[in-house]
Amino acid sequence: MVDGGAMEPPRTVVVLRFSALGDILLTTPAIDALKKAWPQTRIVLVTKAHFIPLVRGNPNFHAIIGVSREQPFADLVQAIREYDPDAILDLHGKIRSKILRGVLNVPRVVVWTKRRWQDVVPVKLRLRPYRAEMLLSDRFHAAVEELVGRSLPHGDLRHFVLPEDVERARVVMREAGVDLEKPVVGISPGANWETKRWPAEHFRELAARLLARGFQVILTGNG
Repeated sequence: MVDGGAMEPPRTVVVLRFSALGDILLTTPAIDALKKAWPQTRIVLVTKAHFIPLVRGNPNFHAIIGVSREQPFADLVQAIREYDPDAILDLHGKIRSKILRGVLNVPRVVVWTKRRWQDVVPVKLRLRPYRAEMLLSDRFHAAVEELVGRSLPHGDLRHFVLPEDVERARVVMREAGVDLEKPVVGISPGANWETKRWPAEHFRELAARLLARGFQVILTGNG
């Protein structure tokens, strides 16, 4: 421990967050706060392999370990152990990450909480709709503060894009007929959960307004 109840910085923190795209992006302020608090600590992210392109440009990560269905669990454990972690920040908080924490047996562990059970039960019983008492990014930040042992300034929400990714995007947009000299707005109308989907007619109205103002509209998704 150090003055004020803060923890001594570990050599390596393994951050567990396997999915999903939006949630991974919302961890970036917390990771930024963690790196600023412990600049000499190596931060190793463990996430699903197909999300690596989303985070590989983030300079706060010392390394990124990809998880795939085809990968033997023992290989994943060995890949993490090669970084000799002495702390785990579990920002996933589900069965898979719990099993992984147990096998790794790292001395310092903090697990984030998505919502209190008092909020979950009445929603599951359909007694009331869910009302978030705290932003998701703030919950990630709270977990970082618990790990560090003191209050921290909030980090920046940023998406780091590598130059080669920018050029690849330019090529794809040119081939699709997009004029790169004119303003472009990207819209992602899909979501896995129905409760997270904005009605299609709202997207249609928004796109029409943007087109009327001279913007080009690009739809993105898995279609």
